[in-house]
Amino acid sequence: MRRAAIAALLAPLAACAGSGSGSSTHVAPTDYKSEISSALMKSLFDPTNIRDAGISDPTRSGEGPYFICVRYNPREYGQYVGRKEQIAYFFDGRLNQIVDAKPEQCGKVAYKPFPELEKLCRSDSGNCR
Repeated sequence: MRRAAIAALLAPLAACAGSGSGSSTHVAPTDYKSEISSALMKSLFDPTNIRDAGISDPTRSGEGPYFICVRYNPREYGQYVGRKEQIAYFFDGRLNQIVDAKPEQCGKVAYKPFPELEKLCRSDSGNCR
């Protein structure tokens, strides 16, 4: 009787643990603009005065993680280098990585303006608008 009571208490916990295989990738990102801006601020040669920034809505492909496409025109050594298109992957609702996008990954997404990226400012650079 005691074993039955313990088994009854543990059954719901076992069910939760067993159903979680890979399910964390299905959590939609909420603060994605801030996370992407912060990551690009750290990785770009000159994260100030970015032009033509656009961002897609969070999307999932089948059972995979959420991804977001980002495009922008960054500067290096004071010159604009041309439009870059990258894809940001999110696992468990958090940014995991940003990599260059292949044309088939972001070629057909709908972009919305991303003014937050265009307003990045590095206080030590003196290039703030």
